[in-house]
Amino acid sequence: MDANIAKVNADIEAFLAPELTILRTTVRNSVRSVHAELARQTALSVDFVAVAFSDTTPLRPDLLVRLARQLADHPEMLRASDYPSNILEWIKHNLLSWDDPNILGWYVPDKHHIDLFWLSIVLCAQREKWQVDALTCTVLIHEWAHAFTHLGEHIDGGCLSDSTFSNLSPAICEGLAQYWTHYSLKDHLIWHAAFHVYVELMKRQPQEYRAHIPWIDPDDFKEAYLDATMIRSLDMPLPYFLNFTGQTSIREIVRAAFLTLLLKNNRESQKCKIELAEMDNRIVDQVGKGTIDLGIVIF
Repeated sequence: MDANIAKVNADIEAFLAPELTILRTTVRNSVRSVHAELARQTALSVDFVAVAFSDTTPLRPDLLVRLARQLADHPEMLRASDYPSNILEWIKHNLLSWDDPNILGWYVPDKHHIDLFWLSIVLCAQREKWQVDALTCTVLIHEWAHAFTHLGEHIDGGCLSDSTFSNLSPAICEGLAQYWTHYSLKDHLIWHAAFHVYVELMKRQPQEYRAHIPWIDPDDFKEAYLDATMIRSLDMPLPYFLNFTGQTSIREIVRAAFLTLLLKNNRESQKCKIELAEMDNRIVDQVGKGTIDLGIVIF
């Protein structure tokens, strides 16, 4: 690590010790509950130890490079009377733009690794006047939702390949993570306070972080294709028509669609070489108990 960055990082950790303690306590107390809740929401299985996790990196690596360049060009910032507050303000105004995705954390699919960027989370929470623990929880669930989307095993034991996950369109990749985040926060009483932060954060983020909104509103689904854009992005053959009763929740439909994607991705495996009718029955049994009729062309 650059010498200036190492010094600044240590000084900022001390300066923001109360906020950093809140963040890491939230992570420590919530991470296994997040894993369990996402398993319940998605009906998928991911081994907890299969995903590496870190909350020790202050900023995304490229942002650390920009900060190091700024300090090299302006060494007087390290001697200012308001140090390190001056550096924190510079970071807030120059590095933490909502138009830039992944400033708060990311999931690295080829390494099965989650990073929460603690300084980004603390500073964004301060800037927007959000509670640090609420924003931490929101980011933690969102990144774990990416891991579940990628690594989650469905009822036939298949999961998305690295290439399939990496080639998902941003709207699908972020939409699915946001979808599971939405219901995890809304359904879990302990995290309900974070739901407000999730909604406000979503308003500020790029459009793909709002791609899941139509999947939540039942009025947007009246005997029509679930989402033609979603299907094309996943290279899913049509027709993909969903007939469902008014008793069927959109949550069940999205879960069925995702299970279908997993089956398609693993259609060459012996476990997934099943008759279409049997496949329909098993998915229906899992997500709708007979209320969904999936007309799917996969093979």
